Amino acid sequence: MCMSHSPRVVHVIHSGAVGGGPRVVLSLATGVPGEHVIAAPADGPLLADAQREGVDTARLPRGGKYSFPVSAPSLRAAVATADIVHVHGQFAGFYAGVIARTCRKRVVYTAHFPSFVTDSGPRNRIRNRLVEATSCAAAQVTVACSQTMREEYIRRRLTKSHDIVTIYNGVPEQHATVPVERVRDDLGVGLEEQVILGLGRFTDQKGFDVLLEAMRIVLCRAPQAVLTLAGDGERRQALEDRARRLEIYSSVRFAGFRRDTADLMNIAAVVAVPSRYEVFPLVALEAMMAGRALVATDLPVLREAITGGEQGFLVPLDPGALADGLIRLLEDADLRRLMGTAGRRRAQARFGEDRMAGEYATLYERVLEPA
Repeated sequence: MCMSHSPRVVHVIHSGAVGGGPRVVLSLATGVPGEHVIAAPADGPLLADAQREGVDTARLPRGGKYSFPVSAPSLRAAVATADIVHVHGQFAGFYAGVIARTCRKRVVYTAHFPSFVTDSGPRNRIRNRLVEATSCAAAQVTVACSQTMREEYIRRRLTKSHDIVTIYNGVPEQHATVPVERVRDDLGVGLEEQVILGLGRFTDQKGFDVLLEAMRIVLCRAPQAVLTLAGDGERRQALEDRARRLEIYSSVRFAGFRRDTADLMNIAAVVAVPSRYEVFPLVALEAMMAGRALVATDLPVLREAITGGEQGFLVPLDPGALADGLIRLLEDADLRRLMGTAGRRRAQARFGEDRMAGEYATLYERVLEPA
């Protein structure tokens, strides 16, 4: 297939809710040359955000991982005029990828959150392997968001090494638009207090329960510290209850879901990423791009983003270890600045949104080359 025009790419994702996958979808639809359509349920802000950016959308009937069979007619209609169907996530890959191949479309599968990351029990492992293997088989190319995940796909024999590439997620350079004093006032944070910032969904994965335990230790050495948790989710009430039991609730701000990430980064002394597992977290990249030092869990995927001791500290998921890293940065402004500057340089060089868009544009060209 030789293209004499910009490709028409239909992006399919199982949910338009807040998260890293939908954000990458919107970045590609607005940043990669060509015509783009986003097909997703209206269960979150993705479709509305896309429409505001002038991106065409196709609404799928229902949201959720297991709703794609109901959406089959809508998916067939959405992919009918596509040159490339870009499926995001394994359930989009499993259903939409197969539909696209039966329609003789070129398929790219991006594994935003591989299902084997959370394997639990033999039944789930069998199901997850089937879903991942089918998603990879339906695609001309599978994209892993980290080298760690690429190697894991190959090790598990879900795809072959020449059929999977690594493209790191990218984030834009954002700038604060609201004065520091107003942001602090909105959060109930004093001008002399040092903000430890945590961003993300309130789920077990993100490790905010351990961060609260660490915060109790931090306050013994740095009573001026305030933990701001921006996000929402199923564990919010449990986290608030834990903060009360630990008697640190007055030093924690539950800010809810917010879009003003740059303004929050601007008031942060340190950003914490205490995840139990990740694929390639955008919040770490955003912190680096904003010039903020990090304390993050020592996960293989985070080692690809952060060089421990240079852009921040990589520590075990342990309250004491997290607290030690946070205290060290809170007590040393020069070290915070040094690590923040190193993080910004690394993010600009390796994890920019334009770099990601360029690599996907090159990949689309490759996929459309005659066999």
